[in-house]
Amino acid sequence: MKYITFLPDTIQETNQIIDLVHPSLDDKKSKIQLVLSNNETDDSQNIFWLQETKLGKSPEGKDLTVKSTFFYNVNDIKKGGIMPNDSFKFCTLYDLSFSIIAYLFKENKLNFMIGKDDSNKFETLNDIHLSLYEKSDKNWKFITTIKVKESLVKICHFIEEDHGEETKELFFKVMKKNFMNFFEKKLNNITDNFPENVMKKILEKYPLLNSQEENIKKEAKLFFSLQLITSLIPFDVYVYLNKEFSQTLYPAFIKYKEVDNVLQNEALKEQQLLLQSARNVGSTLNRPNDKKLIKTSVNTIPTNKKRKVTNGTVGSNRVSVGALDSFFKPKK
Repeated sequence: MKYITFLPDTIQETNQIIDLVHPSLDDKKSKIQLVLSNNETDDSQNIFWLQETKLGKSPEGKDLTVKSTFFYNVNDIKKGGIMPNDSFKFCTLYDLSFSIIAYLFKENKLNFMIGKDDSNKFETLNDIHLSLYEKSDKNWKFITTIKVKESLVKICHFIEEDHGEETKELFFKVMKKNFMNFFEKKLNNITDNFPENVMKKILEKYPLLNSQEENIKKEAKLFFSLQLITSLIPFDVYVYLNKEFSQTLYPAFIKYKEVDNVLQNEALKEQQLLLQSARNVGSTLNRPNDKKLIKTSVNTIPTNKKRKVTNGTVGSNRVSVGALDSFFKPKK
């Protein structure tokens, strides 16, 4: 199947596409496609994540096409065509550090996450690159050592040894401080350029947040910035980061969120009680035998009022003996 692919201006003519294990290590997620654009003048390399999106979706099946794509040359409209699908691909810069973090987690090299000290030994750059190739994915051989080094420097503690004659060797070790600093910088960068559409959804869920102090608003952005990159890290790493940052980066927002949740729960319970009360009143008024029951109860109410008895008779339908005698007596 053909796709329209949007490529960045910085991509070079010499490039190739490889697959790597998804950085979240989620078995349900397929491998990520990376475009490696090698610089012809040196060993540097640009890495782009090739992703796919759809303009429409059929309710009858994910493989069914509901839209087509028209494309043409702006300088010559005749040079164009129709793509029989509604999908296109695009490239975004990919930070290889996320894939290295997934590898470190899988190989149990993040000891500080389980309360142990940073007892890992220093490893050389070449040893780490070789281990990535052997234990993670064979396609790591297509990624330059310089690119691996750039990512390791961001997340690891390192030392440099000078062997003379301009020969230097780097040794890397995973430590909590460097690891946390990497993510803190990431979250701050996202916060500085926080998506407006995401902020709109946050305010819909927490409407009172807009009237809070600026530090709470910023901490809210930091909190949700972590949620935005959750899909790029193993779940256990996310849980650890959220626990740590709840005490350091956004503690005020965590307290606000807890209070807001309590208020929302109380408001919800109050609404449910009012609704149930309205239902009870409605069900009472709509009972079909209500009028009959009320009428019957009125007629059977006992009374203390005494009846008047005339001429020794009881009841209005009884006639006295004297009256009968006078009726049969012949007239004079």
